[in-house]
Amino acid sequence: PHVFSAAPAAERSSGRIRWNYERLIEDAVKKNPPEVVELLKELHTWTKSHSPAMRYGTGSASGSFTFVYEKGGEQGSVFSVYSSGWLTINFGYMEKIFTREQVAAFRAKLAGIPLLSGIGGSQSYYFNSQLVNWVGREAEMERFKEAVLGLRDYL
Repeated sequence: PHVFSAAPAAERSSGRIRWNYERLIEDAVKKNPPEVVELLKELHTWTKSHSPAMRYGTGSASGSFTFVYEKGGEQGSVFSVYSSGWLTINFGYMEKIFTREQVAAFRAKLAGIPLLSGIGGSQSYYFNSQLVNWVGREAEMERFKEAVLGLRDYL
């Protein structure tokens, strides 16, 4: 069992928590092996430096941060990383600022990455991948990041 510290009342509403970096890492340390926490930290640093509108989640059970692009006053989230050790690609929310064809091209590019090959046959709004599977697979992570940055061409 995990022991969770309660957020101050001002940061908690309806059981949801307004997450920040410190709280996110504290929760991740409780739920993941050290190499996953390091990968999560690295993804956070990369997201913070490349996403024009990175934001933290408000989940009640796990913290998260999300890579967000903006276009025409709208925001579209590309992926989220959770303190529980999951990476979620948010295809459905991308359609707020990208066309279906652009999202399909992004999906096809990701399907060429071995860890994400299951994306190819899926048309779901989300695709989940456990961060533990990415440990030691730096080349695949770089391909993922390049694909995410490639979306800027559509903005």
